Amino acid sequence: MSDERTFSGDQLRDVLRRAAELQGSAPSTTEGPALTEEELEHVAESAGLDPAYVRQAVQEMDAARVSRRSAKASDTHLYVERWIDMPMSEQAKETIQLELSHLMDMPIDWSIGNPFEWTTKKQVGDTWELNFRSFHRADLRVMLQPWGDQVRLRLSKPVSAGSNPLMEALGWSLLVALPSAGGFAVAFDSALWVLIGAMLVYMTSVLVIHKGLTYWRDSQHESLEKLADQLCDAMIATDKMSARKPATRISSKPNSQPKISLDDERYEDAEARAERTQSRESRTRSGS
Repeated sequence: MSDERTFSGDQLRDVLRRAAELQGSAPSTTEGPALTEEELEHVAESAGLDPAYVRQAVQEMDAARVSRRSAKASDTHLYVERWIDMPMSEQAKETIQLELSHLMDMPIDWSIGNPFEWTTKKQVGDTWELNFRSFHRADLRVMLQPWGDQVRLRLSKPVSAGSNPLMEALGWSLLVALPSAGGFAVAFDSALWVLIGAMLVYMTSVLVIHKGLTYWRDSQHESLEKLADQLCDAMIATDKMSARKPATRISSKPNSQPKISLDDERYEDAEARAERTQSRESRTRSGS
């Protein structure tokens, strides 16, 4: 019978948890080996943990990297902002362009094949901005800006030519109420009934159009929020992948037999022959 001690699943989790606490409180700053997500799942499974919970914990950790979320609106534009715990990088810019190209079929540049849509990019100081313009789709502006140890992602979309939903509803309702006044004038001989009928149509139109515009703006804001989250996920995934890239390993063993090219060998042979010739001549002179 073996005397080797065994640990149950609960005991193994307790030991690993306590070992992690001790290592975290130790004064040494030596880091352990980096593990991929798959390797982490294998380690957790050997400790009696379900890999599904490990994946959920990783997702929660990634979500925690988005420290702040903001959604605002003005009379003419919708705004969505995210603050992500990662440095500003060229990879983040490239990721945003590729994700927008795949998610929204957004062109990276202007082309003759699609002359009615184009994308421009500009850099102002540390701030990078991408502008998408279209004649038949809503424009989109994406901004990346370093924010301390974070990067600030801002998306904005125009939703009006220059007024809020109420003013737009008041204006569009006139186009509905004025033609209706002519219909009431044919139906009624009294100008008072014509005025009352036109006012009722106008007030009803204002309520319906205002509610429709408000619902449309809310749906556009929701889609902008979803797009911001998708861009955040892609940026975080790219940052994780670049962090996983293995460093170039340099052998600590000295290279005792360096590789010599054919020209080097010929040169060394000629040099050795010259040395032997000089040695023979020296011995001949000394003998004479």
